[in-house]
Amino acid sequence: MIEAVDALIEMDNLNDAIEQAKTLQKQWKDIGMVARRDDARLWKRFRAACDQVFARRDQQRQVVQQEREQNQVHAEHLCEQIEQLAESHFRDIASAQQEYRQLRQRFEGLGPVPREQQDAIKNRLKSVSELFQRALAEAESAQREQGFKELWRKAAICDELEEALLSAAQGDSLGAAPESEWQSEWAVPEEAGANLQARYDAVVAALQSHSIPAPEVVEENTQLLRDLCIRLEIAAGLESPEPDRARRMQLQVDRLSDGLVQRGVAAGGSELIERLQVEWCAVGASRERTGLSQRFVRGLSSLQS
Repeated sequence: MIEAVDALIEMDNLNDAIEQAKTLQKQWKDIGMVARRDDARLWKRFRAACDQVFARRDQQRQVVQQEREQNQVHAEHLCEQIEQLAESHFRDIASAQQEYRQLRQRFEGLGPVPREQQDAIKNRLKSVSELFQRALAEAESAQREQGFKELWRKAAICDELEEALLSAAQGDSLGAAPESEWQSEWAVPEEAGANLQARYDAVVAALQSHSIPAPEVVEENTQLLRDLCIRLEIAAGLESPEPDRARRMQLQVDRLSDGLVQRGVAAGGSELIERLQVEWCAVGASRERTGLSQRFVRGLSSLQS
């Protein structure tokens, strides 16, 4: 039996070695009487061999515990990195999202932490993840708001150029478009970019070719702007001027498809408000833009209040 337990000391499968050592210990108790001197000597050898087997188990447990503690350190560090990312006031949203995903993947790839720390680590990760998601939502909202400010800034440039174009007499010398003012570090909303750029390119081309827009084109643009004002007035519950009452009745049918209720921004109304701004800023030259702009802004203010 001593030789058997000695063999277990180097056995690869430690779990099997432990179980066999326990079995041998039980069998030892069933051995009959031997000389007292031999019994003490043999038991000492047998117990020492068993202790070496169990010592391997204790060492393994210690290694596992150390690994768990190291995993806890890594987990806490990753949580700190997520928290720092959330508090970094990031402008590059895509990069921040990618970094967050990478940190989460590294966290998920960690092994177990000490059992008594599992709940604390789990709650810590949940807390910093929620903090990041709130920061992300705020950043997206701020970026969206800044994008619409940039949209209106660029639309104002187009307004100025188109007004100069419409005010010029045949043969007048037209100034060059301020390209440096058009460029900016801020981006307009993605859905507005192409149409706004097309409007700018069109007025630049007209300035360069000394080509004043045809009256029917200008009138069509004016009607587009007027319709946008009426749609806002319908949504905001504002009265439209008398000349636009008939047109308003025609457009009221479209309100349901716009996803807007009376004075409502809850049922998709905020999205419609943004879409109407995008549409407004894409409309080209009009001789009535100044007056219609006042109506449009009044409608926006009323609906957003």
